[in-house]
Amino acid sequence: MLVIKQSYISLKSYFGISQMRGYMSFAHSIKVLSVLLASLVGASLAAKPSSGIVRSIIGEITHQRYQKPDWEPLKKGNKVRQGSKVRTLLESQAIIALPDASIMYVEENSLVEFVELNSENDINQVVTEVKNGKIQFDIQKLNGQDSRIYFKTGTAVAAIRGTKGLWGVTRNGKPIGALSNGLMDITMGSQSASIKGGQAVVSIKDQLVVIDLNNAGDPRMFDKLDSLISNPAVIEDSLESEIKNIDAQFSDAKKNLIDSVKCDFSAIPDTIYEPSILIKGKCTNGLKVQIGAEKKISSETEMEFTPNWAPTSIGDKKFPVTCVIQDYSFDCGFLSTYYAGLAAADTTVKDSSADSLAVHTPLTILTSSPAEVCDPAAVTIEGTFDARDPLATLVVKLGNYTSRNLIPYSAGGKFSHTINISDKVGNWNETKASVEYVSKIYGTETASIDLNINKTCKNVNIISPTITFKSADSLKCQATISVENVGDDIAFLTVQVDGGSSTETILKKDSRIERTLSKGQHRYVFEVEDLAHNKRRVEKTLGCYPAMPVRISFTGGSVEVLRIPPPPDLSQKIYKTLRFTIAGIPQNNTDYIKRITISQASEKPVTLHPTDILSTSIDQQVNLTWGKTNQINVEVVLKNGKILKATKIYEFDR
Repeated sequence: MLVIKQSYISLKSYFGISQMRGYMSFAHSIKVLSVLLASLVGASLAAKPSSGIVRSIIGEITHQRYQKPDWEPLKKGNKVRQGSKVRTLLESQAIIALPDASIMYVEENSLVEFVELNSENDINQVVTEVKNGKIQFDIQKLNGQDSRIYFKTGTAVAAIRGTKGLWGVTRNGKPIGALSNGLMDITMGSQSASIKGGQAVVSIKDQLVVIDLNNAGDPRMFDKLDSLISNPAVIEDSLESEIKNIDAQFSDAKKNLIDSVKCDFSAIPDTIYEPSILIKGKCTNGLKVQIGAEKKISSETEMEFTPNWAPTSIGDKKFPVTCVIQDYSFDCGFLSTYYAGLAAADTTVKDSSADSLAVHTPLTILTSSPAEVCDPAAVTIEGTFDARDPLATLVVKLGNYTSRNLIPYSAGGKFSHTINISDKVGNWNETKASVEYVSKIYGTETASIDLNINKTCKNVNIISPTITFKSADSLKCQATISVENVGDDIAFLTVQVDGGSSTETILKKDSRIERTLSKGQHRYVFEVEDLAHNKRRVEKTLGCYPAMPVRISFTGGSVEVLRIPPPPDLSQKIYKTLRFTIAGIPQNNTDYIKRITISQASEKPVTLHPTDILSTSIDQQVNLTWGKTNQINVEVVLKNGKILKATKIYEFDR
């Protein structure tokens, strides 16, 4: 769906599309832009200049230091500071890690300026301007209300928060952005738009347009979208269908590839105290696997990744796993933890009258309820508690899962704990998560939040239903298939015959289904799909040949007397056309016939196979001996197993 986010502009007048989303007023847009600019101006007051580290270099890349005229080669390990510019050429890429473990990928044929790059006391202020080309990013959750990350072009500004996606300039100089997950707010002049994971934003006829895409975060899809939007030959009225067609083609091309990929990563601690972590795992052979700035080719051996960040960057750390096969990229795993810092706060109870009189801090969950679980497939529960009892326990519970005691890992009476949720983990039917605080001083306190787990999300709904062809009975005209791994999901079974219309059945559990077959031979496609559009299919050519009153009928009867004078040489054969009909077959459909055999004494039998049988009326030349009784035997084998036999007698009138 394409949506123009601009007051008083009708989308239908541009593209003939009637469905629209809500508008943001001109006045509100100006207010947002004013706040944004004020934040940018005040950034230096909240943080001090920092730097990113170049983690990977592919191809030819140069950079220009702040207020320096020369362009120098950019190398792995170089620091990228505030005011630096990075330029890439064809088939080149620079991967830059920010202090909080966020990652920037400057893609080929791009020119990017890091306008601001500040970090201090958990406050991050980053402004990146893409002057040409595009940048790919994977941003960690920002800590503190003053933390901001912005992307700019010459005409637009995008604010993001805990987001993975792409931003850049199209070939015709317009802003373009897309997200795999998270949120992005875009301002262009007096216009504003917001997108979320699975959406892209582009500028068409100077209007911000939001597009729903299954593959919004795929760099190849981003390039295709850029090419399509920038092509002056593309008719605007057909733009929506063109984009949807390309998106569908990408989904189809990636489906089988994704199904063939399997990754298994070891669990990481809920809370860590070092500014780096070792991640271990295995994936299907031959994949390009990426976590943060590290890329590896999977093999039989275990892979190791070691993301790192600034020691002062306390907070949640997320590590999505990206797999690339045949230049298609997709998420193939997700890990997360909480970095508590190099030194945990002292939570020892102080024996002082002032402390004993301090007001007790009750257990409070700060995470909004209900918590939406989709992308990522996890819930992070944050809150506060009274940290003055070092012997107290604080645990998070979800279904059968109970976390470790979080108090030793929670500084300053603040806790954060992330739990992965999916059908694979087995906890996707839970509706609540709870926190329990037990203290001999303050008693027992509990709190809970509701969960809204979206089973239509692929990260939550991982396990695909399976479909297996079991058997077919052509005589009874029935086929049996089995659908499994439905679990607590809902599966939609469709059956299509010869590429025509299909029928749909809703399944709420594993099922064994019998399907009545249509008469004759047909091509059947059995497909099962779950709520997250995970699909499996099986195709079979099946026949239905029920019992029927079929007979062999000879032209001229079963005994025929020929009035033919004797040939000069009595040993000479006389040629005759044997004509018979296989009567009683529905619509005279030859698909019911498996084979026909015509035989007679002293002659080699003739066998007709399905490719030889074009009609239920058969003409076959036979050789007769004059003056003798000639017996022709006909055997017809039907595909339902029935065998018909008949005899034709030729005699001569002397």
